[in-house]
Amino acid sequence: MSFLRQLFQRKPKEELTPQKVKSYYEEWTDRYMKVFGDTFQSFRTTDLPSLFDYIISGSEMQDGQKIIDAGCGVCGPAIYFASKLNVDIQGLTISDYQCEIANKSILQAKDLIGKVAVRQGDFHLLEEYYSPASFDLVYFLEALTHSVDIPKVFQSCKKVLKKGGKVYIKDQYYNVTSDKKTKKEIDIAVQNVNRDFCLYIENIENLKNAAIQAGFEIKMCRPLQIPYFTEVGTKFVADNNITIHEKQKGLYDGTGPIFLIYYETLLEKV
Repeated sequence: MSFLRQLFQRKPKEELTPQKVKSYYEEWTDRYMKVFGDTFQSFRTTDLPSLFDYIISGSEMQDGQKIIDAGCGVCGPAIYFASKLNVDIQGLTISDYQCEIANKSILQAKDLIGKVAVRQGDFHLLEEYYSPASFDLVYFLEALTHSVDIPKVFQSCKKVLKKGGKVYIKDQYYNVTSDKKTKKEIDIAVQNVNRDFCLYIENIENLKNAAIQAGFEIKMCRPLQIPYFTEVGTKFVADNNITIHEKQKGLYDGTGPIFLIYYETLLEKV
């Protein structure tokens, strides 16, 4: 096993698997929809259309493209993108329940039938569902953080992308600090988030190294350049009585050290 693959598999597979992520969303999707609506993203703006338009720009999404929404949830973003552009979006979610909800939403938006489709499946295995070298873009919107094998995901993306095809990732990563006390607090917070949200928070440098190792060219990797609205995520944590910080007293209110940073990354298959 390569050093890079070992790096991304520090946590034993039995602790976080696609099956565990599936079970999590079968149980928690209704809770997410109650607070987040049809867009399960913690980094969000006060008005979601501005966030979606930002993603369209950052991902270089455009008319005529064939696209995979990997980890699509209930397809809120995909439905918006298809309403704005002439694109073919194939959504993939690990959850049967999310797939059912998404299909109902697509049917209700009658003008999007044929522009958005969704199926249940594992984004580590895109080549099992889609034709090789046939897509222009694969995007992950706070979905890749559910994987402990990002190198495998990148290899799968390469198989379904055309030459010059892109991968766009909007996600959350480990905040890095040189202060030992703050680092310990961040470590504990990330452990709690990983446990309670079925995640594996990574370091952004590890993601970049994996992309290069997989043979992608990094076109862009930067902190998100749009104002962040924290209230929705804070409410979700508090409503579900989730403990983030070791010294947290009572319901989470958003205070404490910043333990997550949000980046967007655009890769190109060369």
